[in-house]
Amino acid sequence: MSTVPESFNSEEPFEDPSQLSQFHSNPKRHVDEQTSNQQSDAESNHSYQDKFLKSGEELSPNPVSKPGEEPSSPGFSALNELVLSEDGVASAKNKKKKERKKAYRLEQQNCLSNIAIGNRTEHNELIKQVFVKGDEFVVYEVEGKGLADSFKILIYSKKEKDEKLMARFAEIEAKYIEVKSLLHKVPNDPFLKSRIANVLSHAMLSDNRHAKAIELFDNIINEINTEFKDRIYNKIAFLYSNIVICSVLALCSWYLYNRVPFVDGYHPYTLLFVVACASLGGAFSLSYKLRNLSTVRGIKWKIYILYGVERTFIAIAAGFILFLAVSAHLIFGAVVEGAQPEQRMFTLLFLSVLAGFSETLVPDLLVNIERKNKEEK
Repeated sequence: MSTVPESFNSEEPFEDPSQLSQFHSNPKRHVDEQTSNQQSDAESNHSYQDKFLKSGEELSPNPVSKPGEEPSSPGFSALNELVLSEDGVASAKNKKKKERKKAYRLEQQNCLSNIAIGNRTEHNELIKQVFVKGDEFVVYEVEGKGLADSFKILIYSKKEKDEKLMARFAEIEAKYIEVKSLLHKVPNDPFLKSRIANVLSHAMLSDNRHAKAIELFDNIINEINTEFKDRIYNKIAFLYSNIVICSVLALCSWYLYNRVPFVDGYHPYTLLFVVACASLGGAFSLSYKLRNLSTVRGIKWKIYILYGVERTFIAIAAGFILFLAVSAHLIFGAVVEGAQPEQRMFTLLFLSVLAGFSETLVPDLLVNIERKNKEEK
């Protein structure tokens, strides 16, 4: 029984039994055949690689390369160049994206920082007041427009295409516009716009604050309407007392003028007529300036009735002082001298109306008389 050499692998049996006898008779020949087979396989592999290189296919790097040296295979070079190309494109995109973010952020900061008192907006509007300024929004007021149009808000998010702030503003925009439309009712309130700006700032800083902001806007709307009604009632009370006093004096004067005749060129009730005409001038002045009359918040209409009475007595006092000055021939002496009794009286009554209407005529008269006396001394 013959023995099998160590190089023989029992797990790989010969397909043909005759090969076994050939192996026993000439083992070297079998080894040579194996060597030639390996060489033919290597050549086929090289042709296979060349085929793929010609067709443009990528190959894996040569595993036989020495440590520290780059493989010299053409397939590895093509693969390496492709990877470097893709990395370069990605790096260029990232760089461009960072530059764009930086430019947008710089533009956003410059735009918000430009909103300052004394500067002008892109629409050439002079900025009068800045109420609230944040990192992404600013509330300000411009000059030269109505109360509603002068109050503005600028929203500029830090991130491009970030719609969070706009979404928050959209939730309260209706109430904000309603409040702005009521500003004409309280033009002299210096703190109302600051309150509106604070409510806007409160709503813009968080997603869950719009309900509270709407509630605050409703409170402001109620306060504006209440204050507007109080102002109307106070003005009516102010004018009411003046008109009542003027009407009573005018009716009495008309009755006495028709019932009592002139005596020696003078009417006995001339002083009453002067007082009535002075109160008429005061009532006309008050009605003319009522629109611009400033009222104080918290003062009830009853107090304004007393204010109206005070204004009426000031007008009466001015008419009486002017009557004394004309009678003493200090002013307008040539006008009343030598005139007919009725003409002289009506001239005096007209001057009384002028004294009641003007707030500076009698005070300026007294100042001039005082100055002349000082110069004579």
